[in-house]
Amino acid sequence: LEQAGEYRITFTATDADGQTAQKTVIIHVLNKNRAPAIVRYQPPQSTVQVAPFQRVDFRVEAIDLDGDELSYAWYLNDDLYSTESAWTFIVPPDLRDNTQVFVSVSDGYETVSRYWSLYVLKTHVDLSSFVAQTEKGIVRIEWKAREPELEGFNLYRSQDNHEFFKINHTVIPTTSHGDYHYQDIPLYYAPILYYRLETVAKDGSKTIVGSISVN
Repeated sequence: LEQAGEYRITFTATDADGQTAQKTVIIHVLNKNRAPAIVRYQPPQSTVQVAPFQRVDFRVEAIDLDGDELSYAWYLNDDLYSTESAWTFIVPPDLRDNTQVFVSVSDGYETVSRYWSLYVLKTHVDLSSFVAQTEKGIVRIEWKAREPELEGFNLYRSQDNHEFFKINHTVIPTTSHGDYHYQDIPLYYAPILYYRLETVAKDGSKTIVGSISVN
């Protein structure tokens, strides 16, 4: 009896005179399934601070001690976005604070979950677009912003989305029309490059207002 459920078993006894008697018993086999377990996940923190246009990579690694096939479901609030073990989310500029991301992992019998809360960096800049494209080894970065009382911008680059280096030598000054572009020539190859946009206020204070990635 390898499967959980209700089973009826009939026992038959026969004596020396050929007389028989039967007895039916009901056996309840309990489900001994072991729930899957999430053993690794990314990001590691449950509260994630994000910037508009930022790429956020979510992933989980799960195991099932019974060897059951696992299924995955990624949700943003209550909307299903992916059924893979990993999901990449691009932060829209209008994302609300305390947006919930969660993943459920099921073996068909039981489900385990992992939750994240997203909080958007507060800025005084209205960043309406922030994009990058690569052509012949040159990365062209463009953005549109309304920036009252700003001195300008800085751009930072990373190949691992952790350690960033400023790529402009002087502050990129503001313009009256609010359209900006910058050409970056990376000195090394990386399958993905990450960029961050930083504002520089007239008092010298600095704030990261956007993050993007480009292949």
